[in-house]
Amino acid sequence: TTPGTTASSTTTTNPGPNPGSDVKVTAENAAFCARTNTARKEFAALDPSDEAAALAKYKAILGELAALAPAAIQADWSAVNSTVQSAATLTDLKALGSPEFDAATKRIDEWSTANCGFNLGDA
Repeated sequence: TTPGTTASSTTTTNPGPNPGSDVKVTAENAAFCARTNTARKEFAALDPSDEAAALAKYKAILGELAALAPAAIQADWSAVNSTVQSAATLTDLKALGSPEFDAATKRIDEWSTANCGFNLGDA
């Protein structure tokens, strides 16, 4: 670090959701943002024909993200993760929507877009 700064003030830049809207990722959010980016790719590669394996992997990834979630979205991640962990099938996952679940995922997506430059739903 340079004099007068701390490791937590270090930033990296990710492309933002719109051209010219780069997002500076702080060091304190870097691990979460990096894992979210990797998770997006892992989700895209899940094979729904092997339902048990896909569900287990999905739950594992969400558990990791919940553990890494910054304080600003920790409560929302805990709620989402708890709900997802209760799913017994991929069909259950698709039916998880409730006003509370939908509101939590919306807040997570908004925070992630603003602080990471992307969210889990981005392709």
